[in-house]
Amino acid sequence: MRPLIVALALILSATAAFPANTPAESFVGDWEGKLDIGTPIRVVIHLVNTDGKWSGTTDSPDQGGYGLALSEVSVKGNDLYWAVDDIDGEYRGTLSKDGKQIDGTLTQSGHPMPLTFARAAGSTSTPAAKASAPIPSTAAATPAQPFAGDWSGALEAGVRLRIIVHLANTGGVWSGTMESPDQGAGEIPFSTVTVDGAKLHLEVASIGGSYEGTLGADGKMITGTWTQSGMGLPLNLARGAESAPGPNRPQEPKPPFPYRSEDVAVTGPGGITLAGTFTAPNGNGPFPTVLLITGSGAQDRNEELLGHKPFLVLSDYLTRQGIAVLRLDDRGFGKSTGSYAKATTEDFAQDAMSAVAYLKTRKDVDAKKIGLVGHSEGGVIAPIVASRSKDVAYIVMMAGVGVSPQDLLVKQASDIMRANGLPDVAIQHNAAAQRRTFQIATSSADSTVMRQQLDAVADSLITQLTALDPSRKEMVTQQVRGGIAMTMTPWYRYFLALKPEETLRKVKQPVLAVNGSLDLQVSSKDNLPAIEKALKAGGNKDVTVVELPSLNHLFQTAKTGSPMEYATIEETMSPVALKTIGDWIAARTAPKKK
Repeated sequence: MRPLIVALALILSATAAFPANTPAESFVGDWEGKLDIGTPIRVVIHLVNTDGKWSGTTDSPDQGGYGLALSEVSVKGNDLYWAVDDIDGEYRGTLSKDGKQIDGTLTQSGHPMPLTFARAAGSTSTPAAKASAPIPSTAAATPAQPFAGDWSGALEAGVRLRIIVHLANTGGVWSGTMESPDQGAGEIPFSTVTVDGAKLHLEVASIGGSYEGTLGADGKMITGTWTQSGMGLPLNLARGAESAPGPNRPQEPKPPFPYRSEDVAVTGPGGITLAGTFTAPNGNGPFPTVLLITGSGAQDRNEELLGHKPFLVLSDYLTRQGIAVLRLDDRGFGKSTGSYAKATTEDFAQDAMSAVAYLKTRKDVDAKKIGLVGHSEGGVIAPIVASRSKDVAYIVMMAGVGVSPQDLLVKQASDIMRANGLPDVAIQHNAAAQRRTFQIATSSADSTVMRQQLDAVADSLITQLTALDPSRKEMVTQQVRGGIAMTMTPWYRYFLALKPEETLRKVKQPVLAVNGSLDLQVSSKDNLPAIEKALKAGGNKDVTVVELPSLNHLFQTAKTGSPMEYATIEETMSPVALKTIGDWIAARTAPKKK
């Protein structure tokens, strides 16, 4: 389960037919507007017409979102329409007579918001370049643009993290991106770039980071400080981009493999396609088989995060131990179809049911030995499926949840904030706001009323946190508003209402619940006892609960357990965790002695 800190973003893609009642060039180009969600959020649209077909991208500079493709675009006369399938949003607007403005409404999750676009300065009917394209490097900055070009340095945050910054000035407007190669993060857009003489100010609102630097007299070095989560670290940037090899991930398996692997397509609910990979030992089988179920957030079949591929490592280990494995891209992500943004935990449970049904059709799968291994939210889904299906023979809950999701999320946020050095008063303010937010989200049926109530909670929290550090007002505002938008999504509201303990009492199959002692996202101290208690209360006779020392939420050997560590740790999954899971499954699936 990823930490639930999500900004409101417009995620848009593909093309639609264009009925040409007006010249195509009327809408082609770049447009900018402001969406008022308590604080103005800039939205930039780039529209292109190629051979009578429309396409485009959108940027949300204040939230660090760039180059996202529009999903459906059509023009009829002076009317513009585009849809945002993944976030249940759409825009309808009308072009003004002078062709300089589009007046319209963005509707998201049933909530209409006025949004007027004006043609961006310098924009003509020339097709816009993709916003996600890398900013061109400059070999040497001109005197008028002393910061333009590539810069590199390193943060000493217990480990050395290289930082590469790309800055450009186009038509007097600064923009840029940053890379953190040691964390596997590249081309992160700056939400704000400000140059004042020799002073440089950068912000990355999406991660709550900012930089203040001063250019040296020779123009070759920027001396400054990087601040994130209230903690400041020196960061000096020298001109030039250091080569940036990817992070070292020694456990990632490389072919050739001593087993067979095939790409598969599983038919899911409503006819969607769940794309994935099936690995099995060489031979005909049938083999005991597990389905891997990912955690929250859009995940591919490898559950890739920050350069790590936990499910690739886990599937490789299990298959080498004689256990076949199916791992799938989440619906609406990777090569799977369907809508991720509209999906809830229940939808993902239905997807897992479809995957089990698919496994039963394979001759190389032992239909009586199909198990589920779920990580984080997957550890919530696995018991749901097992409680409904006799086709599931056993389950493994990796950092699964046994307490109320509302208690879980308050504990998660508080532990992570504390680990990142935030003061207790800020943690208390945030926890109280979360509690009130959850109450509103689970009790209000009217989306308009709910939004008004949530906005009031956000206003109060922003005031409280800003009073503690006025310099972070803009960043705090964006993060809080983004969290409020996330609370209104179908997934979040469904998750808040779940009762894991009731589901666990219905699970009769063998269960392994395993967690790391340093997990700050799903506390082992709270959840493992709750899982064990609920299972045994329901009469389950085969329950194994294991807390693994010094492991974090990703089952890496860690120092603090903070998500800030995930990318810096070379280990993808502890060998102890792999062996614990593999040995338990082998014991439950081994042929019975006669």
